Amino acid sequence: NLPTFWSGQVLRRFNHSAEMFDELLLLGSEIGQFLDQLPQRVLWLVSADLAHTHLKTGPYGYCPCAQPYDDACSKWAAAGGSLEALQDAKEYQRRGAMSCGFTGLVALQGFLQGAGWKGHVLANE
Repeated sequence: NLPTFWSGQVLRRFNHSAEMFDELLLLGSEIGQFLDQLPQRVLWLVSADLAHTHLKTGPYGYCPCAQPYDDACSKWAAAGGSLEALQDAKEYQRRGAMSCGFTGLVALQGFLQGAGWKGHVLANE
């Protein structure tokens, strides 16, 4: 019986996540500091999607920024947490990529930076 804490993203479309970049980095860093103080090992699982604007017929329409956003996120993950790649993703998010998982990726980046860790990709499907 493991103690569990659930935290989630917003439940509706939020279009200001790019403007929250610095605050989300700080949030991730502070989550990391909190978890580091716990006596038990902890798994923090961050689930994130990519751009929702690949198709004109999709629910959010088409934005030419969708694929570059996805590419920047893939580069971020492949590098184990590249702030530069995530800043590129932030610009595409600002232009209209509409990824609701962006906030989680930025918070995870803050955690990685604060802990001095580097992520490792286990699967990319």
